Amino acid sequence: VLADISKRAELLCSAAEAEEVDKHGGALFPCRNIDPLVPFLQVSEYQMLERDTGKYLLYQAAVVKATEDAGCDVGANAGGEPFRYLVVGAGLGRLARFCLEAAELSKLKRAVVHVVDANPAALACLRQRFR
Repeated sequence: VLADISKRAELLCSAAEAEEVDKHGGALFPCRNIDPLVPFLQVSEYQMLERDTGKYLLYQAAVVKATEDAGCDVGANAGGEPFRYLVVGAGLGRLARFCLEAAELSKLKRAVVHVVDANPAALACLRQRFR
């Protein structure tokens, strides 16, 4: 399954690169800085980064695989502690959404996603998206 996902991600990355060249005159460019904390990324920069569909497909597959590999016993999860995810640098929440989807796919009865981000603009988006 992961080989299929990797192949699909490779195709998506190639298609996304071609689209970026066509629409924006170049491939996805790196952010204006290496340190995401100084200054904070703008919402438009997060949106640019999220256009990389191949990368996010791999992230989604990794979250699902990590959930499966954690050995979650669905029955034990029903009445016990929730399965917990932690997304550090959550941005606009795409990885948090993948965690929720992975919990649903794995048929977890209880799951909690904790998100951490230092960027006030990202936190505002996260609050709005996950209320």
